[in-house]
Amino acid sequence: MIHMDGRELEAGPAPSWMGYSVGAGTRTHSLWTVVGFNDKTWLTDSGVPHTESLRMTERYRRRDVGDLEVEVTYIDPAAYAKPWALQRT
Repeated sequence: MIHMDGRELEAGPAPSWMGYSVGAGTRTHSLWTVVGFNDKTWLTDSGVPHTESLRMTERYRRRDVGDLEVEVTYIDPAAYAKPWALQRT
């Protein structure tokens, strides 16, 4: 569930598989921020791990009809020295 009603991220949500999400957007752009993950999932299909410190942001932009641009940024200071991102169009 992604809360799009203007609420803030919870300070310490209970860890869960999919985390706690808030978002905002317009007709062509959306930004979602997710925290509160447990450490029982991977970031990719090939088994890239993370910790409960993970913070993820997802940016979606509709370029035109049928084209969606997606950027996902992973920030996990307990597992990685710096943030890293994936981008798809």
